[in-house]
Amino acid sequence: DAFFALDRDWRFTYVNDQAERLLLRGRGDLLGRSIWERFPEAVGSTFDREYHRAMASRATVEFEEFYPPLDSWFEVRAYPSPDGLSVFFRDVTQQRTTAAALAASERRLRLAMEAASLGSFEWEVSTGRAFWSPAMERMHGIPEGSFAGTFDAHQRGMHPEDRERVLAEVRAAMERGDAHHLHYRIVRPDGSIRWLEAHGQ
Repeated sequence: DAFFALDRDWRFTYVNDQAERLLLRGRGDLLGRSIWERFPEAVGSTFDREYHRAMASRATVEFEEFYPPLDSWFEVRAYPSPDGLSVFFRDVTQQRTTAAALAASERRLRLAMEAASLGSFEWEVSTGRAFWSPAMERMHGIPEGSFAGTFDAHQRGMHPEDRERVLAEVRAAMERGDAHHLHYRIVRPDGSIRWLEAHGQ
């Protein structure tokens, strides 16, 4: 972790090497100087509010915040002490960027699947848990969010004459470690029968 210490007048009293690297400032530029003087853009920000809260309440604070001048997200833990404030922080920009990209990718995939009327299904083999997308529930004629969440429930939706064949083909594909392509029937709660085409991996 990067680390710096502040006295009760908000002056830097210690700065470690990692803090120098992340803050793009050397010790000579920081020690003895006020944090608000050296980082005026932080005045009024979450950093300002949380550091003052920690100092006033004598309670530890933890938060994540973006600092525009450094174009970085930081995870921060600040600990008050009789002498001032000890601040540990890490650059979590990469994690934030990756998480945002993944969320955007998942949104695009969900929109594409909905536009194409595609449903998705996942089976966690070790636990027997199963996950259906809302489109899968619509295909099966059940209310959104009502799928029981197990592989047994998934199989119960299949036509009884197709269950054994489908499971055998899926297991064989899993043993080979390749994809499978299936056609099978489902029986909806109203008794109607639908054919589904499934591609799995």
